[in-house]
Amino acid sequence: MANNFKVRNAFIINDENGYWNVFVTGITNDSGLTQDSEYNLVTEWAIKRNISDALLVLNDLSLTGLTDVDFSGLTEGQYIMLSGGTWINVDGAQVQPTYTNPEATPTTVGGVEAGSTFSGVTLQAMWDDLLYPYQHPTVSNLKRNTTPSPPAQSDTTVEIGYTLWSGDTTFTWSYDLKGKPGNVTDNLVIRDLTNSIDLLTGFTIISSPQTPTPTYDIQHTTPTTHTWRLRGQDTSGTDYSETTYLNWWNYFYYGESSHTSLTGTGTWGSAVDGEIVFLENRTLKNSVSLTHRFNDGITYKYYCIPQSFTMTSVKDTSNNFDVGMAGPVENYNSGDDNGIYYDLVSLTNQHAQNVTYKVFRSRYTLDAEVEFKYT
Repeated sequence: MANNFKVRNAFIINDENGYWNVFVTGITNDSGLTQDSEYNLVTEWAIKRNISDALLVLNDLSLTGLTDVDFSGLTEGQYIMLSGGTWINVDGAQVQPTYTNPEATPTTVGGVEAGSTFSGVTLQAMWDDLLYPYQHPTVSNLKRNTTPSPPAQSDTTVEIGYTLWSGDTTFTWSYDLKGKPGNVTDNLVIRDLTNSIDLLTGFTIISSPQTPTPTYDIQHTTPTTHTWRLRGQDTSGTDYSETTYLNWWNYFYYGESSHTSLTGTGTWGSAVDGEIVFLENRTLKNSVSLTHRFNDGITYKYYCIPQSFTMTSVKDTSNNFDVGMAGPVENYNSGDDNGIYYDLVSLTNQHAQNVTYKVFRSRYTLDAEVEFKYT
């Protein structure tokens, strides 16, 4: 006595070789039935493709002559296929339509990247790639904070000669898993890129903060940008990374003085008038460009930059005229940048580094508020 199987939500297709295929998406076994000469395939919907005659696809479809076919192993996702006059069971993957195209795709669409080609890719896989692309995790906002030595992690620039001491260095960062925590790995690395040293390895993207302990001091005596990097790789093999940095730059000094020349003596905060570090303004810079409004009062206007930089012009912003600057007549004859003369003065900074400055001075004292643009 054979069992009677009902196949729900099946559909009929005629493939390019003329075979009749019934795709099975739901099976129930009506036990206790005594029929042993036929199987009933009941469809709630059907697709008819390239069928000009033969079977008529209706709500109910009966196929006879199946008494020699063993349906005992038939499961969802399988086909019964008429091949050579015989009905057989096959895996759905063996007869699914596929897509082949050796020409590279010109642009990225969904999860299919530009340059992709296809060879026997199932339509299910195609749609999955298009509509559900891989979600790559990202990291951002990497910050470094070293204790007990400043600077704080919000600082990006220190003066030439500053020492970043060895010891605990805390790194923090932000991350976005794109809702796919399974796409991350535990292979992250914090690396001192400038010194080519790995500080910490083998942790996860979600484990911020991390506190490696460098065993070396960092000091730069010339203008330098020191860089650290956090990098990992997701489960697709794609790298993600973020960097943070600390600049070592020189101070530029500018302001007013009644003195006709300046010296390099004194220290910031305790200097007296006539010394470079007495000028009321200083900024850590790596570019000559600066616009500054000087206070009124009968004073000379000064701008002091490291010797390695070159001045191209000094303009009065009120009329864009060149500002008259001190020259050889005023004993500013150490050299000139594009006809703008300067005096050379050596200064030892707070980190015991000797820096030679070009000192530029207005030719005359000015008693009104004025704005100069240096480039």
